[in-house]
Amino acid sequence: MIARLKTGASVDQAQSEIDGLNARNDERLPQFRNLIRDGGYRTVVVPLQEDVVRDVRATLYLLWAGALFVLLIGGVNLANLFLMRSAARWRELATRHAIGASVARVGRQLLTETTLLAVCGGAMGMAAGWWVLRLVTGLDRDGLPRSHEIRLDWQATGVC
Repeated sequence: MIARLKTGASVDQAQSEIDGLNARNDERLPQFRNLIRDGGYRTVVVPLQEDVVRDVRATLYLLWAGALFVLLIGGVNLANLFLMRSAARWRELATRHAIGASVARVGRQLLTETTLLAVCGGAMGMAAGWWVLRLVTGLDRDGLPRSHEIRLDWQATGVC
């Protein structure tokens, strides 16, 4: 049975209510009491998400950790590339400033270049993600619950 908790209610409160309801049913229907107890039936209140991912929780944590690790590596690589790029352009930027470009102008140029690189990199990342997801779609994903719903969410990425 699936039910929705009332706003502000906890799982423990729901469990105690269900236990009280079961006790009343035991008193009201004594002919079924032995059948239910001997059969080992009992009512347990569990959050739906916990029930759905119970068997694959470790796999999901591993996938999340892998995604976080890839993002971390990407961020470190980008920071390293920007540092190397700025070190290589130090003379050019100093020369521009020496011949009259203001610090604000040089800063705007660097900000524009960085923004353009970030947008292009993000677009390439989204394209690569879409391609890999299409590739993975052909694999057997029956082990994951609701695997048919795995997709790129364009609203979450900010494209729409």
